[in-house]
Amino acid sequence: MGKPSLSVVAASTNLTKNLVGAGIFSLPWALRQGSLLPGLATFVTVGFVQASSFVLIAFLCDRLGTRTYRGVLSAGFGDRWGSIVDTLISVNAMSVCVAYNILIADFCEKAVEGLFGWICPRSIIVWASTLAITLPLSHVRNLSRLSFTSVLGLAIICFVIAYVSLDFLRNLSVAHG
Repeated sequence: MGKPSLSVVAASTNLTKNLVGAGIFSLPWALRQGSLLPGLATFVTVGFVQASSFVLIAFLCDRLGTRTYRGVLSAGFGDRWGSIVDTLISVNAMSVCVAYNILIADFCEKAVEGLFGWICPRSIIVWASTLAITLPLSHVRNLSRLSFTSVLGLAIICFVIAYVSLDFLRNLSVAHG
């Protein structure tokens, strides 16, 4: 197997988009359930733990001379543990795909009804997004060609954050003014 062809900038952009994109879906609900200050404290704590984990994994990869999670675990605990890590990564990836398909279905169901007045069963939207998006992407060997979509996705996320923040501030001044 050859050297990975994804540049550091493309990999960083993709990672940032994935982390921010996944968090942006759950943050409003989490803050509503747990209230603002405890929610933000938890958010910062979990962010610190995850950032520390990334740094630790990078340190171990450098120290052990490996480039994969499997290599780190195999170097520390033996080859059998490498297979366990592969299994856990596969289960995590499958869970993320299911979660994204559910989110896509939730958003599309409301959008289709609101924009066109059509009532489309959720199960059809889940199947359509699975067959049209998740299944083809799961068979692509090299995702570096999708780096443009990662940059575009990150730009859209930044736009949405700015829009929601400005809308919040505008409504805050109307509510208190």
